[in-house]
Formats: sequence, C-alpha cells, structure tokens
Amino acid sequence: MKKILAQYPLRRLGRPDDVIPMVLPASPLSSWTTGQVIPVNGGYAMV
Repeated sequence: MKKILAQYPLRRLGRPDDVIPMVLPASPLSSWTTGQVIPVNGGYAMV
C-alpha cells in the first residue's frame, strides 16, 4: 500500500467525497456544459 500511495501526489487514495465536486457539474444547473472529460485521479496522471 505504501508503494501505491507514494505514486500519488496527494499521498492517499481517493474517497467518494473527492468525486462529488466533479459529479455536481452534471446536474441540471450545469446544462450548458457538454463534452467534458475531467480526470479525478488525485494527480496520478501528472507523474
């Protein structure tokens, strides 16, 4: 687990509440937003 966590800039695994801010844009309040790909990976793709 330490080896996996060391690969993430945030040094922890994601939790469901980490994803909520990215899911909310899919609500009717953001109906003008289309075709977006937003990676929610704790910065893993940066390394």
